[in-house]
Amino acid sequence: MQAFKGVEISDNNLPLRPGYGANGKQIALRTNFFPVTIPKGPFYEYHISIAPSVSSKHMKRRIIQLAEDTLLWQSNLEGYVVHDHSSKLVACQRLSETLTITVPLYPEENKRPPAPGSPPVPEYTLTFDFVRDLETDSLER
Repeated sequence: MQAFKGVEISDNNLPLRPGYGANGKQIALRTNFFPVTIPKGPFYEYHISIAPSVSSKHMKRRIIQLAEDTLLWQSNLEGYVVHDHSSKLVACQRLSETLTITVPLYPEENKRPPAPGSPPVPEYTLTFDFVRDLETDSLER
């Protein structure tokens, strides 16, 4: 039971709502709720550092896109990670060591990296540092 300014209210003496349901129109209500199955964890969170430093989201996205094309990424991370194209990576397997990938930055129009002997392009180094374990047990409660 709940007291409200000296009046006691319980489930069987709630105030009535005059005209409830008499006005308005019916609508179909849609929500963005959907059931989710959470796989057993733990997962592992990593911070992606890019050197030299980059502030543009577009540049970070492009550098990480180029890193995904490297043999080092494909042999260690492909199929095991998700990331935000910026600074966070989550893996379903713990990386055995701190991983570092160096990529040359070239325009998106060029489908291939620069050939040896072509003018130099800037290089960026991505470092993946372990942050913490992410447990999923609490999500199932």
